[in-house]
Amino acid sequence: MSYQRLMFVLYLCHSVVFCVSYSTQFHGSNENNDIHLLPAYAVASRANLLNSTICRIQLQNFRDAVDQRILWGLKILDSSGSPKPGFLYGNNFWLGSRSQCLDITNRIPFSIAEKQILNNTRYRNPQNEFPPFEVNYIVAHIRHNSTLQYHISTMNLSFVESEVSLVL
Repeated sequence: MSYQRLMFVLYLCHSVVFCVSYSTQFHGSNENNDIHLLPAYAVASRANLLNSTICRIQLQNFRDAVDQRILWGLKILDSSGSPKPGFLYGNNFWLGSRSQCLDITNRIPFSIAEKQILNNTRYRNPQNEFPPFEVNYIVAHIRHNSTLQYHISTMNLSFVESEVSLVL
């Protein structure tokens, strides 16, 4: 990942942490709008800020998959972290699930009866279960000096460190 792309992702993560605004304009849909507040989706919704890059295309594919409720997109969204209560009291961590993230591309099925496998493929499209690009687990370490946490003191540190999990 190039330095500029990494800095852009870190900037987006920082913006998501402090500037997430909720709008009902998301593709004209009012159902399950909580999905649009999750950090991974918020970053993907700003993919148009990137120039014509592979990263932009992949983020747009991810966003579209979530909007269309395609299984691989929902798996990625589920494995990425979500903010927990207590940010104002110093809870800055949402790391997601590394094992769940890496398992998204696992194409080895569980050992079940052949008849069961045939029945499963009759009612679903197995191609919708796997992303069309490589998925990896990334943790971005973001430093901030937000005045929202001014009562928080950390030992031997002059900053509060946040960790944000993004699945790209």
